[in-house]
Amino acid sequence: MLSIGLLLTQSAAGLLNETNTSRESVPCVAAAEIFRDVVIPAARIGTKRSIVFRSTFSPRSAEPGIVGSRPSGLPSDLLATFEHQGAVSAIASCGEVREVLKKQQLRFGPHWVRWGSGVDMNRHRRAVIYAISLPVLSADGKQAVLAQDMNCGVRCGQSVFLHLNRTADGKWVVVREHSLGIS
Repeated sequence: MLSIGLLLTQSAAGLLNETNTSRESVPCVAAAEIFRDVVIPAARIGTKRSIVFRSTFSPRSAEPGIVGSRPSGLPSDLLATFEHQGAVSAIASCGEVREVLKKQQLRFGPHWVRWGSGVDMNRHRRAVIYAISLPVLSADGKQAVLAQDMNCGVRCGQSVFLHLNRTADGKWVVVREHSLGIS
C-alpha cells in the first residue's frame, strides 16, 4: 500500500479500527468512508443508467503538474501532496473501498468498464464510468482532497478536484469542487 507522504498526527489515528491499525491504511479507511458518504450517493442521483467504477486512475487532468496555480479555495498543502504522489486509484489500492462497492452491489473493474463503455445510438455509454483517486488527508484527518473522473459518453464527462470535510458526526461532505475539465 502506498504512503501519502504526510505525517499523520494522533488525532488522525481515530480513523483506525481494530482490524486496520497501519498508518498507511488511514487513506483507505477514509476513502471507503468517502465512497459511502459522498461518491456513491452523488453517482446515483439523476441517472437511470448503470454505474461502473474503473479500477485505474489516469485522467490527464490529474497528472502531476496539472495543479499548477493551485485552484482557489482548495488547501494548497493537500494539493501539493496530491501532485507529488500522483493520482492513485482508490479502488485498486483499497480493499475497504472494494468492500463498500460490493455491499452496495456496484460494479467495478476492467470487465465492467468494457461492458459499460458500449455506446448507444445517442452516443452515450451504457453505464456512467467513474474513476476516483485515493484521498490525500490533512494531518488532523478532518480534510481531504481527491480527484474524480466521470465519463458518460463520447462528449459527456467531467474531471474535478473535491475538497471534503469530516463533520462532527464523522460523515464526509463536499465543501468545494474545482472543475478540471468538462466535455
